[in-house]
Amino acid sequence: MRLVKEKYKFWALGIAVGVLFLIINNIFFIPKERLENRTEILVNAPDQMHDALTQTLEDVRLDDDYVLKFTDSKQANFTVNQGLNAKGEIIAYSPFVAVFNSDKDYIKELKAQEIFVESKVDSDEYDFDFKKVMDQILQGETSFKIYHPAQDSVYWEEFYSFLLFTVNDGYYPKNGKDMEEAVKVVDKFLESKNAEAINEQAFIRNNGISKNSIYFMTYVDIARLYKVSSLSSFLIMYPTSVVYHSYYADFDATGKVLFDSLYEAEKGLLATKSHSGYDNLSSSYYNTLYSGYTYDFSNSSCGKRDVYNGVEIPQSNVTINNSINKEEQ
Repeated sequence: MRLVKEKYKFWALGIAVGVLFLIINNIFFIPKERLENRTEILVNAPDQMHDALTQTLEDVRLDDDYVLKFTDSKQANFTVNQGLNAKGEIIAYSPFVAVFNSDKDYIKELKAQEIFVESKVDSDEYDFDFKKVMDQILQGETSFKIYHPAQDSVYWEEFYSFLLFTVNDGYYPKNGKDMEEAVKVVDKFLESKNAEAINEQAFIRNNGISKNSIYFMTYVDIARLYKVSSLSSFLIMYPTSVVYHSYYADFDATGKVLFDSLYEAEKGLLATKSHSGYDNLSSSYYNTLYSGYTYDFSNSSCGKRDVYNGVEIPQSNVTINNSINKEEQ
């Protein structure tokens, strides 16, 4: 009799498990016909955003009605524009950082030279005094080689503004004489033998960063290049004034579905994300308005920080050819 009772218990347990799997299957299984009839949202966005945007639709349970298709077309439903004064609603940003060789003795040397100085916003950290390096370059007193974003890149206007902040002691130059003098200094630096546009392919091929080489790029980009290069040892430093590279979403009625989903909370019993899309972008190394931190991308400490002296660029002040807008002269 005891064996019979035990047998019925196992049968009951088996039936319960089967019913549970049937319920789960009904929840997550999407009929083929429905998948084929999903509305396509054409998305033109940086590759590093693709996983975050796709995950967002899944998190808010829209993936059975909509599917993202990534494209380079300018006719996309949802386009991410980059740079200063770009069109759209801001969804992410990333600080320009300086990447150095991480040799401990070399770092001590830079601190002794006060090229790395105690941070005014975090006394436990050091900031990079780039103005001191620029002055040395302009006076022909250093062998530092500076690699910077190219002039035809989406980063250029913001990086150029960073240089204006730097030569003007952390303040954006006022229009008129102050701006004219700052532009002269910046252009002289860019024309020097010590300044060169970054070649990403050369960076990827290098096994490391040589001493006296300084690479300026966004935190998102060093994360991206780290994954595809053999770079294993480096140090990220934040300048005394940090400028951001911005990402803006421009969308039509169909693309607005994706944009609105960025704000929605994750759905489900195990949900943890309050703003699903922005949390996903943060995990892809972007800063957003809804997260005060970004994820680390390397296994060792490389100098990544969440507290630094971020500065805002005044709108419509510098044109792509580095000159002051005529209406503001």
